[in-house]
Amino acid sequence: MRHLVVHPAYRRLGIGAHLLEAAVGHARDVGFRELGAGADAALQGPACGLLEAAGWAPAGEQQGPGVCGLGCGVRRYALDLTRRPAKKA
Repeated sequence: MRHLVVHPAYRRLGIGAHLLEAAVGHARDVGFRELGAGADAALQGPACGLLEAAGWAPAGEQQGPGVCGLGCGVRRYALDLTRRPAKKA
């Protein structure tokens, strides 16, 4: 998965979280041990919140054009798939 985008009219409905959970589950099922993701600086609020709520850990900043193409850079995240997620109550 290269991009995860939800149309603005359908945001804040849990769709992004479900898509992210499905992608992580598939990666775990096929044997990935770690995943990486980046949140464009222009979108850091919603994207970072989604990743952090799903247990992803900040892994640094990367300068470059980013998705916005304006040199805004990317905040990197990592998820260790060898650890099982906590059960939801």
